[in-house]
This record gives sequence, C-alpha cells and structure tokens, in this order.
Amino acid sequence: LKTVVVGLPRGLSFSSKAKKLAKGIVVKGASGKRVKFTARVSHGELTVKLAKGQTKMSVAISDADLSESKSLENQVKHKRTRSLSVLVQATNAANTTTGVVAKLKV
Repeated sequence: LKTVVVGLPRGLSFSSKAKKLAKGIVVKGASGKRVKFTARVSHGELTVKLAKGQTKMSVAISDADLSESKSLENQVKHKRTRSLSVLVQATNAANTTTGVVAKLKV
C-alpha cells in the first residue's frame, strides 16, 4: 500500500491546519512500528501518503482532528441520525484502488 484516502460524511470535517493534522494521525506498518507519511486535506478528503510502500498498515485519526457541524450535532443529539458512513480507499504500488464504506454507529 502506498496511499489511503478517507472521506467523511456531510457534517464532519478534518482540520485544515497541517501541523495539528500531522500530530493527530498515527500510521503503523506491518511490523507494528510507526512509518513516515505525509497527510493533506483536499476537497474534504484526507490523503495519507506513505514514504515507503507497506504490505499492511493501520491508520488512527484522533478526534481532535475532526470537527462537526451544529446541524449534525443536533441530529445525533435528537437521535435523527444513528449511523455515519466513512469512505476509505487504499491504493497499492500498481495504482489499483480498493474502496470500503464503513458504517459507524453514533
């Protein structure tokens, strides 16, 4: 794997500050050790690009890097929204992209 793109649902957004974003993301490789990466937000999607390709990886994003809109906050508070969908796309060294939609309960 060389790139991971994370897309959030309407009402959630990533921090646009590069330093804050980099501190809140942890990327680990197949061995469980941290790996070097660059992260940027473009059109509301977070793109994590690895310095070296990995056969297996995990990405953890802290909640400090996310902000929610007042309307989403109210929908969750009044139980009108019960789940959110997050799109995750991974690209390998051969430029093949695979996507998964994860439903998160709120």
